[in-house]
Amino acid sequence: MVCGENDVQFSKEHNYKENQDLGILLKIINKIQQIVVFYIKILVMEKLKTYNEFREDNYLLEMANISKNKTGLNYIVWVQTKLPGGYANGKHNKPRLKVQVNNSLVLISIDKNPEILGNIAKNNNIERAFKEVSIWIQKNYDSLIELWNGNILSDEFIDKIKKV
Repeated sequence: MVCGENDVQFSKEHNYKENQDLGILLKIINKIQQIVVFYIKILVMEKLKTYNEFREDNYLLEMANISKNKTGLNYIVWVQTKLPGGYANGKHNKPRLKVQVNNSLVLISIDKNPEILGNIAKNNNIERAFKEVSIWIQKNYDSLIELWNGNILSDEFIDKIKKV
């Protein structure tokens, strides 16, 4: 069979049309991929947000409980550790510990100059405890910060404690 000039022209136009259609199809596929990746990122971020909220709601599980005979204090001390990446809501990003004074839980910053955190009705017992714990914090500051930052574990921290 002999191909005429019209047949060749038709074949070129047909190939051109197929290439145009293919180009449009590739653009559509690329856009769909972008949308899918975007939604996957959203789903992953939602899962991470949920995980971070879970960790923040359960942060009491991430504390070292230190007995009176280890610290030399008249109080049990709970040393909180920082979550990897910090807390999403910005709470508790400052190094801190908790001390039980009678029926009150007192939050004290782990700092060279500790301070009571939060609103708590101060009384003589709390003031006395704060002074004693502040001395203990200053004496153990480096080890407390190591624990807070996750550079040492609770048992390693307990081995490093200096009593008051």
